Amino acid sequence: MEHIPKEAKAIGYQWLIDHFKLTVIPYYRSSYLIDHGSIKVLKDRHPIIYLYTSDYALDNPDNPLKHLIFALNHEGLNLEIISGIFAKIPADTIQNYVNKQPTGKYERIVWYLYENLTGTKLSIPDVKFDHYIDLLNTEEYYTCTPIPEKRYGINNNLLGDMRFCPFVRKTDSLKTIELKNLDHIARNIIKPYDHDIVVQTSNSLHKQETLASYDIGNNRPNKRRIDDTIEFSKNCKPEAVLTGEILIRLQNNLVDKEFINTTYRKSQNYIGQSIDHKNQIIGYISPKPDVVDELMAGLLNSTERMISSNIHPIIIATTLSFGLLFIHPFRDGNGRLHRFLIHYILMRTKFTSQEIILPISGIMFANMQQYNAILAHFSKLVINAITDYDLSEEGVLTVNQDTTSFYRYIDYTVETEYIAQCIDIIVTKNLKNELEFQKNYTVTKQKLSEIAEMPDQLYDLFILLVIQNKGKLAQAKRKAQFKKLSDDEIKRMELVVQTTMLANGS
Repeated sequence: MEHIPKEAKAIGYQWLIDHFKLTVIPYYRSSYLIDHGSIKVLKDRHPIIYLYTSDYALDNPDNPLKHLIFALNHEGLNLEIISGIFAKIPADTIQNYVNKQPTGKYERIVWYLYENLTGTKLSIPDVKFDHYIDLLNTEEYYTCTPIPEKRYGINNNLLGDMRFCPFVRKTDSLKTIELKNLDHIARNIIKPYDHDIVVQTSNSLHKQETLASYDIGNNRPNKRRIDDTIEFSKNCKPEAVLTGEILIRLQNNLVDKEFINTTYRKSQNYIGQSIDHKNQIIGYISPKPDVVDELMAGLLNSTERMISSNIHPIIIATTLSFGLLFIHPFRDGNGRLHRFLIHYILMRTKFTSQEIILPISGIMFANMQQYNAILAHFSKLVINAITDYDLSEEGVLTVNQDTTSFYRYIDYTVETEYIAQCIDIIVTKNLKNELEFQKNYTVTKQKLSEIAEMPDQLYDLFILLVIQNKGKLAQAKRKAQFKKLSDDEIKRMELVVQTTMLANGS
């Protein structure tokens, strides 16, 4: 790993963090000035390091606003860091800066951000300027339909508001996924198949998804609970607007009755691993209960804003589902609801139809190491930032520092790339295989019924046992389940499974 040169000096956001001693979630990149050499990017690190030459040196390197303008110009928008420095800089300093050139691009951005992040209105008259500037760079970020802010001459194109505002950067991998049009690919894959095959595939995928989601949480309830969850998943139709009441209803359908909530949580929760009866390793700490309502209201507002702006469904599904998971608004079921909301949004935005669910939990469960790494990407940052908390012997956790900003302005780029990758695998590799399996399975059962008459569930069992035993029915299984069948019937039925299922890779 290449190291930062010893003579390098922080600039932009990194300087502001160091100067004001801010406790924030680390940004995905940091910038430094070097005396010699050329501009360089050290991508083998986290955060990514950008080394700038002396050409980028500030005329007054001790002025925080100079570093803020450098950051806005070169590093993007980080509302958590900016809100942190605004709490340290006097209002008259901001006002004097803006008054020198109130129609300037960065003056207007600083003015807008200061008033909206702090709730403090400066003594500056509304700008009289016809040319509006975008708050977020549309080449670098996914952005919503702009809201003109007349006072500043600003186009507010954020994905949310100051209560909760996610960020997703336009990385090469996400731009590639967009160009693939995976929703169209999925529809074209499904189109040639008979309706009955599609329905059978849908039923199978709903079952796979439900079981995998429970398995991810190491929670396999009884068959009745699983069946109820599958039916709920199959019959759930997204509402026109997602509200807190709907989220609570969804949670109620995904958990046992004893864990049903009627409101968002009113106590602190966390994720921990017990070492013994007194000690735990804390893996994640969620927001304090007194800010959950506000964060969730902002999350839901962000979701509706993105939907109305026709933001790519994968981005909406990711920011909503992971946003809810990180806020952890319920006592139980947050993980299952997080995964369910991915499908909820994909259905509502018509990325997928009501007929077919994409078994994303199955992909997650098949590679838990990768899924856990995605969850740890943010949770580790939070744990490192929260240093002042107490955990009682009874397991009650109390956070003693202000942590709200950690959850308000999260960059969900990594999470979005992950969900996009999961959907890509399902659509381009798995979906056709599932449909073909169901088509072959239907043919197989029909041919078996022509050889021997049995209850329907025995056909299913016969196919399963022959597949598991690589084309042959084990003698022990025959004696236990199929002793009424003749040797000739067994051989003919084995041959059917071999040719219709195993020969096709099912």
